[in-house]
Amino acid sequence: MSPLEPKIIAEEKDYWVVDKPSGIAAHPDSKHQGNTVVDFLLQKDSKLAKIGDDPSRPGIVHRLDLGVSGLMVVARTSKFFKLLKAQFGHRSVEKRYWALVHGKNIAEEGEIHFPIARSRGDRTRMAALPDVEINTSNLGKIDHTLAQEDIHSRDALTLFTVSRRWVNYTLLDIEIKTGRTHQIRVHMQAFGHPVVGDMKYRLRKQEVDTDLGRLFLHSYRLGFQDAKGKPVIFESPLPEKLEEYLKGLRGELKIKN
Repeated sequence: MSPLEPKIIAEEKDYWVVDKPSGIAAHPDSKHQGNTVVDFLLQKDSKLAKIGDDPSRPGIVHRLDLGVSGLMVVARTSKFFKLLKAQFGHRSVEKRYWALVHGKNIAEEGEIHFPIARSRGDRTRMAALPDVEINTSNLGKIDHTLAQEDIHSRDALTLFTVSRRWVNYTLLDIEIKTGRTHQIRVHMQAFGHPVVGDMKYRLRKQEVDTDLGRLFLHSYRLGFQDAKGKPVIFESPLPEKLEEYLKGLRGELKIKN
């Protein structure tokens, strides 16, 4: 298996669970053709092409950004596609991530509940709409090209717990209750603590991350109900490159109990 090839974690008659590496897309689009999670799975089972609502993304109910690694579930039958889509719609799917973010002044746990919409200044970007100014000393964290009353915004909820803390960084255990485009990345930027390695959603005054070469964002836990209604949970270890990056950080601080 090449470094940029998904790893199949579970292969059931109704679904696959795959561990997607950073650097490959979930499905083909105008920028990515031929080396995606969907292409990989179509080689395993050509019948996947008939599953779902969109021929360009068969079986796909959720996806991970190009630079994000970790767990995805892909439906193999039309019946389970509908069941899985309903679970995501009802917010009953467990989705947890490891994220290394800039800064240390973060509460031990909390939530970010800012609506998200496409940026009016750049349609390839998403933007959060905070109802309050969190940190007026750094306007770079909030995309002011969006008005608070933007009718196209969508509710988004991100929960976090601090796992480890360094002088300049914090490792967060994040759970998302919604699945908006770029949700964690946009929320963390709006919160003033963007994800390490994120070139699209970084603060204006922030130094450019060049040594990691990817987002420090990994989908490590995924839980849902199978076709019989039985809860199933899958986990993925932190990729070696991210583990090594953590080992290279200096100035780790003690976490309060």
